[in-house]
Amino acid sequence: MAYLELNVEQVNKSAELLSYNDHDIDSLSNVVDPRLDISSTSSKKFLAESEQSRRESLASLGEVVPRPQYLPPSLPEPKEAPAPPPPDDAVYPDISALVAEYVAAEDPALCSRVAQTIEDHSRVHSPRKGALAKAAATVAPPNEAVYQELVEYPSESVVASVDQRTSWLRTILTSSAANANHAPPSETAAKAGPRNGPVTTGRKELPSVHYWRRPSEDVGGACLPPDLDNLDSASVCSETESNLSWASEADEEIRLIKNMLAPRRGDRPATMPERLLSSEATQTDPLSTRGLPTKNACVETDATELPTLLREKAHLEGELETLEGELGRLVQTRSELKSRAAEAEARCRQLVREKEASLEREAALSQELQGLRAEALRYGRVVGDYGSLVTSRDAEAGSLHDRAEALAVENKELRTALEELKVDLESRCGAVEGLKKKIAELHVESQSHVRARAQLDSENASLRSELSVVEKAKEWFREQLHESQQGRNLLHRERVSVEAAKMAAESACEGLKAENARLTQELSESRQRSLRDKEGLMRRLEDIEADLLEREAALSREASSAVSGPRKSESNDLSGKLRLAEAEERLQSAESTLAAREVALAALEKDRTSLATDVQRLRLALSESELGRRNQEELLREGAQKVRRLQGELSAGREEAAELRTQRTALEVALAAANEDKRVVGEALGALTENLHKLEANFKLMRTDQVAKAAQLSQLEREKHSLEERLSEAQRELSLSCQQFDSQATSRSQAWGVEANDLRRQKADLERVVQMLEGELKQASARAREAADERLKRSEERCERGEAEAEALSQQNASLQSRLSELERRLSEEKARQSAQDSRKEEQASWETRVRELEQTLANWELSSRWRPPRSCSVGWKSSRSRRRGAEAHHSSESSDVRRELAKEQALSKDLRQKIFEEKRLSGQLRRQLSTLKEGLTSASQSADARRTECQALLERNQALEQELSETQGRLEGLRGDLKAAQGARQELEARLRGSQERDPALEQQMKGSQHQLAGLSSELMAVRKDKFTLQAKVQELKNVLRSRVDQCKNSSIEARILHPRNQDIRVA
Repeated sequence: MAYLELNVEQVNKSAELLSYNDHDIDSLSNVVDPRLDISSTSSKKFLAESEQSRRESLASLGEVVPRPQYLPPSLPEPKEAPAPPPPDDAVYPDISALVAEYVAAEDPALCSRVAQTIEDHSRVHSPRKGALAKAAATVAPPNEAVYQELVEYPSESVVASVDQRTSWLRTILTSSAANANHAPPSETAAKAGPRNGPVTTGRKELPSVHYWRRPSEDVGGACLPPDLDNLDSASVCSETESNLSWASEADEEIRLIKNMLAPRRGDRPATMPERLLSSEATQTDPLSTRGLPTKNACVETDATELPTLLREKAHLEGELETLEGELGRLVQTRSELKSRAAEAEARCRQLVREKEASLEREAALSQELQGLRAEALRYGRVVGDYGSLVTSRDAEAGSLHDRAEALAVENKELRTALEELKVDLESRCGAVEGLKKKIAELHVESQSHVRARAQLDSENASLRSELSVVEKAKEWFREQLHESQQGRNLLHRERVSVEAAKMAAESACEGLKAENARLTQELSESRQRSLRDKEGLMRRLEDIEADLLEREAALSREASSAVSGPRKSESNDLSGKLRLAEAEERLQSAESTLAAREVALAALEKDRTSLATDVQRLRLALSESELGRRNQEELLREGAQKVRRLQGELSAGREEAAELRTQRTALEVALAAANEDKRVVGEALGALTENLHKLEANFKLMRTDQVAKAAQLSQLEREKHSLEERLSEAQRELSLSCQQFDSQATSRSQAWGVEANDLRRQKADLERVVQMLEGELKQASARAREAADERLKRSEERCERGEAEAEALSQQNASLQSRLSELERRLSEEKARQSAQDSRKEEQASWETRVRELEQTLANWELSSRWRPPRSCSVGWKSSRSRRRGAEAHHSSESSDVRRELAKEQALSKDLRQKIFEEKRLSGQLRRQLSTLKEGLTSASQSADARRTECQALLERNQALEQELSETQGRLEGLRGDLKAAQGARQELEARLRGSQERDPALEQQMKGSQHQLAGLSSELMAVRKDKFTLQAKVQELKNVLRSRVDQCKNSSIEARILHPRNQDIRVA
């Protein structure tokens, strides 16, 4: 750990000279690094003077100093000073770095105050002070101005040097000059006197390089370190706060400071004067007796320094009082430092926790770093692989570049050879140009014949393919017709069977209705009969009750007569008893018969109510069966309608599939024709490019001929001038005429050049027109190709959709056939059920007849029972009752069977209702599909409209091409007029040349050259005309192709409109 050791030099000034300012003390934290030893050099004037005087005083060790003039004569001569007292063992605290940092942050001036306090409270602060302590004992105490001082630490006066030490506030006295023993005495010290004031050379020493000396050790010139001059005195320390990082043992350090300073504060006033007096007594005698200098641990002085020592003594006493006040302030700051040390410890703990967290984060980051390094390695390998690929590609590119350079060199050589060959060919082609022209004409004719033949062959092939397609379509239609006829016959048979079943069901329904009416009538009749029988029975009961009442009255009369006449005879009694017994028997038998008849009547009433309920149930069952029959009839009607609709859809689908197949074949034929047109157009373009190359070659030949003719003309002019010079005198008139002819010839040649330029310009225009037509032809062919491809794709898609729809129709047909078979099965079951119902109705009718017969027999029996005796009536009634019970049991079993059958019918009716609901749901789904298909139809109509707009655009483009063609024809007419004018000019020139040939033989050659030139121009004109004719033929072909494409687009749009509703119907089905 680096510590700071301070050795402070103090500069003392009188209060009258300079006042004390607290703000002049710079904070030690701004100028001191705790790792550095600091030596100060002041840049101000008074510090420089004091330092110079101190160095001079130190340099005067061992030498004799002359007596200054201001000393009084009574002063004794200096003598050798006694040996200095033993050095002090002052203990200085070791303050931790964190405490120093905290102190520097909170109270930067504390360090300077502590250093000054330690220095002032030391017993012997420096060797020089120890040597002069006794000499200053007799000096009177100075006034208060003496105690004021100025302590400054200017930042520019600090010299830093690095040295590691274990003690922070240990100070030593060192000399700041290496040559102090050899320095001359200061003039300021020599001139000092009482009038100038007490000027002392105090010292403000900062830490320098030291060797573990205590503060009171003697340090002289011989004891200075050898490398003192090598210190870096220019660097300024400003890193005090950065290196102080620990706050520990603050209380112990403050306690050590207090223990060090406390005893000196009590001992200083008592011991200091004695020591000073003793030192004065010991120094005055040698000074008065001897003139030799004194030595005190490397410090020599004489009697002339006595006033200086006295002033120093006064200064030290003033410092004592200031240090006492500062000690109190230090005690106060101790408590503050304790609290701040606690805060610092809390901060340290927080820093430790933060450090642990940072370590954890560092571990996580290290793991992340390892992963990133692994990824970096992997990416590095990938980059290396790519680098190797790039290098390989670079090598290949370099080889290809070299090869390209070699090919370029070869190409240049070949170009030069080609130019040579061209020159040779141009020189040789002049002789065979006419033959080439004839061959070109024959080739054009042969090409036209070949094209016509190829077109005829293609037409024949297309017709053959169409014929084969038509035959195949015919066979397919025939097969489809047979299949449709078979399906129609099958559907007709099924329809006949369904209608027969329907008629049978209707007849059965009519029978059921009649039977129901009959049953209702019979039920009403039975109700009326039962009411009549009930009324009769009631009357009979009333008659029986009246008879009984009469009999009881008779018996009562007889009993009263018997009681009133006891005196009758025994015969009368016996007859009366017999009559009474017979009457009682009759009464009992009547009562028994009455009870039996009441029971029978209640049973009959129950049977009637049960029969009424059964009849009501049967009516309900009949109504439900009627509803089921009607629903089945509706289902049959709907099934027949669906069958008819499916037959129509199937036929429409077959027709549409046939149409799609025909369209596909037609599109294939059109595609073949388009490919043939494309081939023909490509061949025409190739021929056109060849003709253009030929035109370029002809133009080059014309240029070479023109150059040769120009050279010939120049040569002829030179010859003409020579002839004119020779025959100037003899043939002046001829020369004048020749000059006139030359001028005319030049004007004509210029006119010919202008005409040639016009022809070239027209040729360039024609070439541009040809290029434009070629570009438009390419665009039109590309558009036609794209349109054909699109139509082919659409037709293929339509075919695929038609096939898919045909498959769906076949599946739907199969499902409908299964449904028809199921309906037939249900109809058979319904027929069986109707037959069972008829049988049950017959049985019910038979039972009803039996019931009526029983009722009739019952009525007859009742009528007969009125005339029968009671016993015979009871026996007949019992037998009839037993028979009736058997009939009721049989009827109940039959009614239970009827109930079970009705339950089955109800279950079947529920199933039918559920199926009807499912059919309704399916119809809703079909309606939704129909809406979606309508939307598709709208989109298809929109696409058809778009195609129509495209066709209109193509038509407009065709019109524009026709307009351009008319413009080109107008230009060609203008060229023809120009050509006619050129021919007239040529005839005039020929006439003039004929007249001039007689005058000049040289003009014959010019005329021949002009004739050749005119022949070349005429041949070029013929070639241009041929090109024009070929272009017109191509334009006409393009027009025909565009018209056919427009017609196809219109037909496809119409077919799409026709086909979309059928597709929608098929999808709905």
